[in-house]
Amino acid sequence: MLHLGFFDTSAWMCAESASILELLTSSHSEKYRWYTGANVGQFGLALRRRGYAGKIVSFEPVSSVFEELKHLAQRDGNWEVARYAVGSENGAAQINVSRNSQFSSIKPLAQRSSTTDPDSAFASSESVEVRPLDDLVRANGPYFINIDTQGFEREVLAGGPKALAGATGVLLELPVINIYDDVWTLHEAVGYMREIGFIPSQFEPVGHHQSDPMAAIEFDCLFRKRTPGID
Repeated sequence: MLHLGFFDTSAWMCAESASILELLTSSHSEKYRWYTGANVGQFGLALRRRGYAGKIVSFEPVSSVFEELKHLAQRDGNWEVARYAVGSENGAAQINVSRNSQFSSIKPLAQRSSTTDPDSAFASSESVEVRPLDDLVRANGPYFINIDTQGFEREVLAGGPKALAGATGVLLELPVINIYDDVWTLHEAVGYMREIGFIPSQFEPVGHHQSDPMAAIEFDCLFRKRTPGID
């Protein structure tokens, strides 16, 4: 799942208690385009519920899920969709489709995934087209990148040096409990983002382990561009 978006940089000045979505939709956001990784459009719908009326462009590789997304976009009227996975380079890949499609990933599931959420279980696989981030970002204004690709975030970032160089901020979903094999840790991701010029701004938990409500599985991590005079 990939999310890219244009946003108003004055939104960073919102109250400390604001959620990440509130920060991103709080100030003149209708002027800016959102590129959103999709699944069935949950993130785009969340933007709409918070009053965002601007253009949305979404990417979703799984065929059955894409059909559902396409119908949603058609009803919306200001939502463009394309059936791609996003990665480091052009090519093809096998995606593992989970029982709950939100867990579908190019990365294989780790053994612990069944105890984290049984609905993450493997259901099928299919071949998908992969495009790099730099081929998909149309940088005709300030934009924001949100990447939620179920363990494939590092590969998406590797395919977007130009897109990242022009981005004002990045939202990444990063793991505390890895449910996929061959993925980075939250600390590794934060270090990587710092190396390419982004500083953590806000963290928000996404899901908790079913056996321990204090054990966050992932965090939505909002990064801002390094600012001279502040950092």
